[in-house]
Amino acid sequence: ITKTRLSQFRDLRAEEKMEKFHHLPKRDVAILKRKLSTLQR
Repeated sequence: ITKTRLSQFRDLRAEEKMEKFHHLPKRDVAILKRKLSTLQR
């Protein structure tokens, strides 16, 4: 479980840094940011 969460976190961080979030609808961006914040804990 931990490895998958870590890989999810890394993927989301990479997408955020590459600014892929700008091409998504606001709703999807909000969902992804919420996931990121929960994975950071």
